[in-house]
Amino acid sequence: MKKQVTDCTTGQTQIIDFTEEETAAHEAASEKAAAEALKEQAKVALEKTDLVALRCLKAGAEFPAEWQEYVRALRLIAATAKGEFPAQPAYPAGT
Repeated sequence: MKKQVTDCTTGQTQIIDFTEEETAAHEAASEKAAAEALKEQAKVALEKTDLVALRCLKAGAEFPAEWQEYVRALRLIAATAKGEFPAQPAYPAGT
């Protein structure tokens, strides 16, 4: 498989013919990196949900069901590196 490659030190671009094995290895490495990035994004978002839960506690408000679902979805992504990243719900009123 031919791929266009740019040398990061010289900026020169060339076409290289990769073997199927090299292409598969590159694709597998890219998928692994994307999965790790998704897990890290979920972990960062989970840390923020803790602050929302604390805000609810301090305000005497219930932690909303949509936030509970959001947390469950994030935990699943953090554990499996799979799934569609959920949209963050609106902050609970009064917190």
